[in-house]
Amino acid sequence: MVKRMELELLGKVRKAQKILGENIISPLEVNNILKEKTSVEKNLYSSIIQNYVLLETIPEDSELNRLNEEGYLMIPRPPENCFRVLEDFIRIEPDLFLINSDIRISLLEINKEKIKGSGWIFFKKDVLGRNLSYKEQLELIQSSNGYLKRLPTVTELSWIFLIYYLSKGKVIFDKRYYIRTSSFMNNNHLILGLSNGKLINVIDFSDYLKSMMVGISPISIKNL
Repeated sequence: MVKRMELELLGKVRKAQKILGENIISPLEVNNILKEKTSVEKNLYSSIIQNYVLLETIPEDSELNRLNEEGYLMIPRPPENCFRVLEDFIRIEPDLFLINSDIRISLLEINKEKIKGSGWIFFKKDVLGRNLSYKEQLELIQSSNGYLKRLPTVTELSWIFLIYYLSKGKVIFDKRYYIRTSSFMNNNHLILGLSNGKLINVIDFSDYLKSMMVGISPISIKNL
């Protein structure tokens, strides 16, 4: 049964790739990246639950066309039971991260920072809503078409950035901007951006402040 589901998933992913082009990263690509960068040898996307959820949450062609037109990246969540917290991603490619120890420790202590569940994440590659406060930026995000839309956590954004960079060899969003996240620290929501062109950095930034360099890139999660 698992093998049949894996083959069915591979077929549907290949079909989606014809529409999305480089805006989709398959579980096979992620698995190969993690094998190359870690000591893992097995197929990390092999459970019945993971394959079922990945299959069920691949949109129909019309929806894929819309996601492509709106500039979304389609990427699987990390494999079950591993690579779920920020420190996991830093260990995969430590030279990509420039996050101070206080923030790293704080995020480890926040349970919601762990990426949970199986399925796909749809990430808006464009940076929207610059020069707005946190509250004003939230008002721009509206769930629709069967998708729950929200701000990513630092951990989710780090996963997306890391896998995209290792898969495509380039950064996923404009280097000039920082992205507001849902990760909460010191009564504010952290922002994530790039230092020196490609190093992931996280900054404590007031929810009330506005900057032309700070915007949002929502993620969408398909509701089953």
